[in-house]
Amino acid sequence: MKKLVGLLIGVLMLTACVNDKFSDSVDEFDIPNFFAKVEMDDVIYPLAKGAYSWTEKSLFGERTVTTDHASPNQQAEEMEAIVVSKGAEVKVSIESEPDLTVFMLTDKGKEKKIAMKENSFNVVSDQGVYVYEIVATWEQGYRSYVLKIEVQ
Repeated sequence: MKKLVGLLIGVLMLTACVNDKFSDSVDEFDIPNFFAKVEMDDVIYPLAKGAYSWTEKSLFGERTVTTDHASPNQQAEEMEAIVVSKGAEVKVSIESEPDLTVFMLTDKGKEKKIAMKENSFNVVSDQGVYVYEIVATWEQGYRSYVLKIEVQ
């Protein structure tokens, strides 16, 4: 019995030492790279990736990685706006079909939550440049995406 307990402890220790999935390096942390895109007027555009938080669980516990990323408005400063017509429909598609929440932003932050129906929403009817933050949420965490459009 003592040999069996000793063997079991040895195997568990070896497994813990070999399990590099929970090393101290964030680079080795298995964070999904979910591709995200929007479709407007039959044209597909990739979404810019923003901040994320992701949790992995195993027999040995759990680990969470959270990024400190530029704000969506800061990201949008470096982006080219996609030109769309007033009230254009935006169809959002992200791998693994997360729950989606969309916010229209101002220079002060989140202005308002945008209503979605079947992963689609309509842009505003007023001309101008607008920034939208699309937050995708899975059981393990979330990822923010940014869309900059110009309504003409």
